[in-house]
Amino acid sequence: MSVRVPVAALIGLVVVLGLVTGIESVGDVMYPTPADLDLTDSEQLRRYVETLPLGAFLVILTAWVTSTFAGGLVAALVARTYPYVVAGFIGLVVFVASASHLSSIPHPIWFARAALIAVPLAAWAAGALAAGIARGRVSRG
Repeated sequence: MSVRVPVAALIGLVVVLGLVTGIESVGDVMYPTPADLDLTDSEQLRRYVETLPLGAFLVILTAWVTSTFAGGLVAALVARTYPYVVAGFIGLVVFVASASHLSSIPHPIWFARAALIAVPLAAWAAGALAAGIARGRVSRG
């Protein structure tokens, strides 16, 4: 394995971080956190999350899934080899981060299930698209 693969993975993780931050920032504008909310108080945080509208959860889910797909695709295309492995690595990192977030802050069960299913699917789809592009089955433009 060449140095290209770990560099590609790092680039993919930067894409993930940028997209998650950007999309969740839009969500923060749409659904601002109350200024008096103590984020270190788990009970206050739990009560706040219970009041969030569906749209707030959909923004977060969109951030996680979109960033997984885009980061995995970029990483797999940069690596040029092992597209499923490289995209899968990106998916694994997002999956672990998502699971950690879900275990520390209570979320509705539908959201947790959707996130933990959609993130790996997004990584697989990124790997599949990159593999198709590499084989010439998908046009690049």
